[in-house]
Amino acid sequence: MLKNIIISIILLLCINKVFSQQNLDSVLLALEKQIYYTSNDTLKAELLLKKTYVYIDTHANDSLLLNEMDRVNWRLISDSGKLVNHLWNASVLSFLYKKHYQALNYLSQYKDINQADTSVNSQLLEALILMNIDSTKLITFLSNKKHSDSLLQDVRCYISIIDYHKKGKALYQTSSAIIPGSGMLALGKPKQAITSLLLNAGTAYAVYALFQNNLYFNAVTWGLMLTQKFYLGGIRLTGKLFDEKEAKNKGKLSNQCENNIKLLLLKYPINYK
Repeated sequence: MLKNIIISIILLLCINKVFSQQNLDSVLLALEKQIYYTSNDTLKAELLLKKTYVYIDTHANDSLLLNEMDRVNWRLISDSGKLVNHLWNASVLSFLYKKHYQALNYLSQYKDINQADTSVNSQLLEALILMNIDSTKLITFLSNKKHSDSLLQDVRCYISIIDYHKKGKALYQTSSAIIPGSGMLALGKPKQAITSLLLNAGTAYAVYALFQNNLYFNAVTWGLMLTQKFYLGGIRLTGKLFDEKEAKNKGKLSNQCENNIKLLLLKYPINYK
């Protein structure tokens, strides 16, 4: 008995889903038919706009929604409220699909028409778009905003990543050039530092011993070969270790920045209107 009830519930849910899909398809098909037969461009824009809201309200395929939004001639939308909402939605969806220039264009049109919107949500969307287009414009945008919230701080961390400069690399390499391994030791790599120091000390002693025994040719040959391998190699390794350390530090900053922005989006969600 219980088994039959469970099967019935599952079948009912599946049937409802099928009928819902059929109903959605019927609504979209009916709207598309009206769009096809109308010769009035204004009416066509209104019907296309209505079609986009069917997708939004039913949480249907966003890629199809983006295509429908691109079809809308928003300049023919007479209702100002519907117009600004459409431009906002188009900007949000374009950003989600990484069409950043298109998203910025829609958002610019939205701001021109709806200048009263100075919300953090709007500023955050613009900042996120500019992150993917032009860091210089992002810096200019943020410098012109005097919002009391953490928007500036949380988004500026992204600028810190862009402007992250490697400082002191030459200093560490110079240190290893003067005292082999000292630059590595300063970078927190004592094993590599000691190894480099011992290899270079051994090389210097071997060359000195060859000179003492009048084996000048061997001394020069070994000196050139081992110097390139151990001495210059140590300097190059110091630079590589420095780069790895800086990449790790930059990665930590990037993760922190990403987490900050996620928290900001939770506080100021960017949703369809």
